[in-house]
Amino acid sequence: MPTPQEPANRLIKSSYARILVELFREYGEDPHQAIRDSGLPPDLFDLDQEFLPQEPVKRLLYLLGNQLGMTNFGDLVRTAIKQKSLPKLLGQFSECSTVRDALEHSRDVFAYDATNVSVGLETVHGRTWYWCKRENDGSDPFIWSEVWAVLYAIELVRALTKSAGRPNSLKSRLMKSSFTKRSLANRLNTSSVMIVLSG
Repeated sequence: MPTPQEPANRLIKSSYARILVELFREYGEDPHQAIRDSGLPPDLFDLDQEFLPQEPVKRLLYLLGNQLGMTNFGDLVRTAIKQKSLPKLLGQFSECSTVRDALEHSRDVFAYDATNVSVGLETVHGRTWYWCKRENDGSDPFIWSEVWAVLYAIELVRALTKSAGRPNSLKSRLMKSSFTKRSLANRLNTSSVMIVLSG
């Protein structure tokens, strides 16, 4: 796993922020206020930069989550992932012959999308888990961004397997937070963020 970087050096593709703000506007909310409050550049839609610092994007997720509530936020995130992000991403897996190959290749794909995210596969006690590891700063914006990461992983696995099923197991190092336990359990209909792929 790469060594942790200073927060100012952590980058994420700017397209993620633009997608979220566009969908937020569809909920009848003021996107300009969300851009201002999160610390994103005011000219977000005119930027020619491919990457932004991650902190304002995490704050954007936090603001959207608090303003929309968990159900609407979950719907917004799933729409962003399924309709905007994944269709552009799936072509990068065209050379993969199995879902396992694609998930292993996702390590390279996501290394380009965000600088402090590590994903991979791990087999423990006969179960294969798809995992995503990021440095947990313990902040509320991090927790909301973790909801994004979980939903992204679920939707990626669904798209690769061409199924609508939900994972039968999830586990998270964030389960110390009662907010995280409630929100993930309620949204994902599971009590326990690694996703089991076989078992």
